[in-house]
Amino acid sequence: MTEKPKTPHLNFADLIVLNLIFFGYATAASLYGYWGILQSGYAAPDYAALTFSDGDNYNSIVIELVSLAAAWLYLHLRRFDFKVLDFSANRRTLPLVLLLIVCTGLAADVYQYLHGIVLPHHYDYPQTMDATGQNSNIWPHLSLPLLAFSLLNGFYEELFFLGLVYAVPRKNLIYALPFSLLVRFAFHTYQGLAGAATVTVLGVVYILFRKKIKTLVPFMLAHSFFDMFGLGLLNFIWMYRH
Repeated sequence: MTEKPKTPHLNFADLIVLNLIFFGYATAASLYGYWGILQSGYAAPDYAALTFSDGDNYNSIVIELVSLAAAWLYLHLRRFDFKVLDFSANRRTLPLVLLLIVCTGLAADVYQYLHGIVLPHHYDYPQTMDATGQNSNIWPHLSLPLLAFSLLNGFYEELFFLGLVYAVPRKNLIYALPFSLLVRFAFHTYQGLAGAATVTVLGVVYILFRKKIKTLVPFMLAHSFFDMFGLGLLNFIWMYRH
């Protein structure tokens, strides 16, 4: 009996199933958090809601590892050919990471500036001064659990968004890519609409660069950088100088 050949392609139904595996819990929790924001009378969460303890990071690591195992099992049963996912690294990898950090960070900064002009009430959140004060130094919040989670999360999210989403037939990307942006937005709504939209800008920039950069590693590492220091370049430079 001959073994069924592996497939390099996924269909849209696969993406929906994988989305539920990867982000179903996170999306439900995020939407619940956004409902809480609306109930508070503000448009964005308290700064404390965006700050994660070492315990939170450990819990997230466990959840993502379990989800990765479930996704692997599903893809294994689908006879998916994992070789279509490019995890190669070479001497161009780090320069590409830096390029992605600079371009994505600046795009996020510009977007937030324009969003703040057009819809300033989306940045209406409690304890503004406390948030500013806690953000004033780059080093105290760094920890090994945060580093471990950031590295895993960069791999985890971009494996789906820039790896598995791109495994659909090329003609179906016109549907798959908007779907991926909607998913990015949905499970970041706990940050408020402005925060979720800014994360979606990262998704748009990544899609533009994905046309030229085939390996996933630079995207994953740049994502990990933003997980550790926040999405934006100017704020990182400001924190570093202080």
